[in-house]
Amino acid sequence: MKIRFPTIARRGLRHQLNGFTLVEMMVALVIGLLLMAAVSQVYLANKATFTTQDQTSQVMEAGNLAMGFITKDLRMATFSGCGSRVAQPGDVIFDGGIADPKSDADGGISSPYNVSEGGIIGANADGTSFDGSSGSTYTLSATNPSNGGSFTPALTGYTGVSTVPGSDVVKIVNLTDGRRVQFDAADKTNPVFQVDGTGIIHKDDVLVIADCSRAVVFKVSGVTESGGKTKVSGLTDRTGGKGTFQGQNLSEYGTQVYSLRTYVYSVMAGSDGTPSLVRASLGQGYPAGSGTPEELVAGVESLQATYAEGPDDNVTTFVSADNVVDWSEVRAVRLSMLMRTPDEVRPDKDTTTYVVGGTTIDPVDDRRQRQIFSTTVALRDRLR
Repeated sequence: MKIRFPTIARRGLRHQLNGFTLVEMMVALVIGLLLMAAVSQVYLANKATFTTQDQTSQVMEAGNLAMGFITKDLRMATFSGCGSRVAQPGDVIFDGGIADPKSDADGGISSPYNVSEGGIIGANADGTSFDGSSGSTYTLSATNPSNGGSFTPALTGYTGVSTVPGSDVVKIVNLTDGRRVQFDAADKTNPVFQVDGTGIIHKDDVLVIADCSRAVVFKVSGVTESGGKTKVSGLTDRTGGKGTFQGQNLSEYGTQVYSLRTYVYSVMAGSDGTPSLVRASLGQGYPAGSGTPEELVAGVESLQATYAEGPDDNVTTFVSADNVVDWSEVRAVRLSMLMRTPDEVRPDKDTTTYVVGGTTIDPVDDRRQRQIFSTTVALRDRLR
């Protein structure tokens, strides 16, 4: 049976095919599809390249930012103002219920007041020891590991500091800029003193008062502000007992007071589970052993720290925290971090192992890009 199109439809079809054969139309259609496929391939390739470059840029930015945070505080580690000239760590007196960190079983790693060791103490993640010549291999257990792990020395007493396994911990102690102490000249026995300014010292702050020969660490028991000045109490006394500079009266001439700041850097699971560099502040208002962790930079899979320990500035050998004998002799800190991209952007899995600060780190074989960041920080207050 023949099918006949209406006259108008036949004329329209003849008009559309005028000058073109069916084969030519099919060829044009194929060419058009090929062009669309080529354009799509170029678009997808450009998108993949852009995504990779963007993720790489994020890693670079995050790595530099993370190093910037910790190195800034490290350079000021051991700074104790006028107390920097204290002859021996034993000349630092702990007053007002603050125990000498050296009496702690872990050597002071858990005490936020450990200025007697010079302001820098680390804890090495067990399984990542480095003796300066050969390291061990540490395998990361998960893409986003849970907090846990063990350390040498042990992290006892830190109620607010959590860490992921396989990353070291660095504790930094330093002092803020000093303020001149003003005593009541008519009362030689009154330990209360005042400083210029308000809103700068608070109850339960930990202060260090020094006269360039000896120093006293104490906790503020009371603050009164009036007339643009802050009156502080908390010292035991000025003429006798453990609140004095070993029998020497405190004088306002040359004596300054500083706020003590303690930061603990570690790697812990962030708010979304991503391993992140965090900093816990153990300063204002915090009792011994507690802290409030602050998430700084995400994507830090491993933090490794080694220390140059020696009697002079010529020391070149770096050891892990569990091999440091005398923290007051540490001259420099070498930091290394393994950073990763937020997303999986590689075309293949990353099966590489990375040497991070002397320890070989084996991450999860995913498609994230990774990069190592390293730097060496000299402790300014230790250099002669």
